[in-house]
Amino acid sequence: MSTINEIPIHKSDDGPSSYSDDSDIEQFSMQTCRSAVNKQVCKEIGSPDSVKKSNQIVSPSIQEQMDPSYHTLERKVTEVGLFWTLERSLTNMAKNLLIQLAQFYTHERLEKLIVPRSIKALGITKKFKLSTIVNKAINGPSLREIEYLIKNFAKKHKICIVDPIKQQRIDIHQSYQNQLDLFKRPLFDVYCRENPSIADEIRVYFEWTVLTKPTKEKKTIVLSTSVGQLNLIKWLSETGILEFIEKHREENKKDMNTVLERVGKEKAAFKKDGKKRKREQLVHAPDVTCTLYQMKTVLISMDSESENDD
Repeated sequence: MSTINEIPIHKSDDGPSSYSDDSDIEQFSMQTCRSAVNKQVCKEIGSPDSVKKSNQIVSPSIQEQMDPSYHTLERKVTEVGLFWTLERSLTNMAKNLLIQLAQFYTHERLEKLIVPRSIKALGITKKFKLSTIVNKAINGPSLREIEYLIKNFAKKHKICIVDPIKQQRIDIHQSYQNQLDLFKRPLFDVYCRENPSIADEIRVYFEWTVLTKPTKEKKTIVLSTSVGQLNLIKWLSETGILEFIEKHREENKKDMNTVLERVGKEKAAFKKDGKKRKREQLVHAPDVTCTLYQMKTVLISMDSESENDD
């Protein structure tokens, strides 16, 4: 029996695994992903030892992944709360991070933040009757739009918001860069990647209950994400950035399409001349030495307090 990789392994300079601003935005899309899937066929799944020796990702097919019976104890390697890995184990750093993330991701947060993106990635949105919360998120900003805002749109416009928890002003792009420097890409990523040559790029799985169509019978399926994706989406949610992205989706999307159209024309011109366009940043930060932001300020008069005390 042969299985097909759901997420392609990009090893060329143009693939998303190269982690450049240019390639991540331009090359990655679920359509590209699915077309590449059909060209990648894996060997029949063997024991964990044989997988390690061959150094290959042997991902289950979509049907196998969704089937809870496929996720046997023999295949599970690392289990943390609701999540587990198949065939490959997490590093100590990734496992400790997943322990913290498992405490954050309650059923409600999984439903709002992770489940919609996992179901959308599998292309099974029309097969099940989904909750209003899941449907709303599925029709909301895509991962591509989210990545563009935190890496480019926020940088271009020097966007700052107020963290709802810490009540501090944060620069979205700078905060993203700080988190990226702290965790590195495998543990802080918009996308759910899997790569055998990178220790922390491993899928984690969890069960979810859905209603089938048209019978509306309850069915348990298995969905996947990654530690890096869980971590980044948690950061988006806690800082209020995800809410900002939803409110300014049209502006962000319009800017993204304009920039990508420009880059596409530049590539076509270079190709016509028999050259290859060099990688460069999609946008640049504004050339200013000082930026002013409006902030709500509360002034307390000490004299008034003294009079009240008297």
